[in-house]
Amino acid sequence: MIAPGNRKLLQSLLLLGSVTEARDPYTGGHLWRMSQLCKMIAVRASASRRVEMEAVIGGWLHDIGKIGVPDAILLKRGRLTGDEAAVMHRHPRLGAALLRDHPLGLLARRVVAEHHERLDGSGYPRGLHGEAIGRASRIVAIADAFDAMTSVRPYRAAMTPEKALSSLRPLAGRQYDAGAFEALVTLVEEGRLDGIVGHADHGVDLVLCPHCGPGVAVPRDARSGDIIRCHACLGVFRLYFRGKSWRAMPESDDETAGDAAMPPGSPSAIPHIIDSLADRPARAAH
Repeated sequence: MIAPGNRKLLQSLLLLGSVTEARDPYTGGHLWRMSQLCKMIAVRASASRRVEMEAVIGGWLHDIGKIGVPDAILLKRGRLTGDEAAVMHRHPRLGAALLRDHPLGLLARRVVAEHHERLDGSGYPRGLHGEAIGRASRIVAIADAFDAMTSVRPYRAAMTPEKALSSLRPLAGRQYDAGAFEALVTLVEEGRLDGIVGHADHGVDLVLCPHCGPGVAVPRDARSGDIIRCHACLGVFRLYFRGKSWRAMPESDDETAGDAAMPPGSPSAIPHIIDSLADRPARAAH
């Protein structure tokens, strides 16, 4: 896995992915959730340590190529035109190219290049089929689809994990890796993903901004009545804990805006990701 001498290099690699998440407010916590989903699916599916590592790091970095996608396309709320989709479909190749010169870039380049490929050849950018797609890439693909379905988007509410699985089930073995899908099903059934879906880090809930809509990370030490500032629109709102979840109420009083805290960002999760990849006994390759 990751040797102690490579920790700073891995940190610099993972920080590149955080830039992409900062550009799109609706992907709050996506990188952390992807790293956790990919790790848990890989372990449940008995993948080798190498595949696990590539899935975790690649899951964090999979969309790094979106750095080169214009905001007008990346943040568009409606359906993309053909020309706009063609631009968006370039991001896997661009992302792989961006990692070419990083000393640890090889750990993620294949996943970044292949995470939109599908088993039946319907994916992009190369239209790869079956096992021509790396196993780590196949794990990241199902995790990415699941997280997108269970997260809030401008055009729809988040699905429950169960509904997301129902949508993915007909595609298992056809577009998505069947083994990775079954591992995901088991994790949902066991309740192992309850602390991941709808969260931005371990113990960090998401609350919807009442001004612009995206999920905003709730600080771990937050208390009911605290004032938070949205990272996307910079709007201010007050937190209230009701039942088992947080609620947000818009705050317009300028006198309170100066007390508003900014939510934690994805870089705060990076040390935990690195720790999870520390050297330990290897599993047999599969």
